[in-house]
Amino acid sequence: MKKEFHVATDSMVEFADLLAEHDINNEILGSTENDQVIVSVQFDKNDFDAVEELEESFESEQEDEE
Repeated sequence: MKKEFHVATDSMVEFADLLAEHDINNEILGSTENDQVIVSVQFDKNDFDAVEELEESFESEQEDEE
């Protein structure tokens, strides 16, 4: 499964720390007009709790296909 997050630049370190802590695959896709970093996160069922934690802390902008 994939989710796309738009992360404020001042929150990027915290976001990256959570990704690294849970060893979640990700890719930086670019930035928005509002200077947010667009990050695609790839995960499976085992990572669901960690992704839910990311969603609580950082708004998920778009769900992609599984």
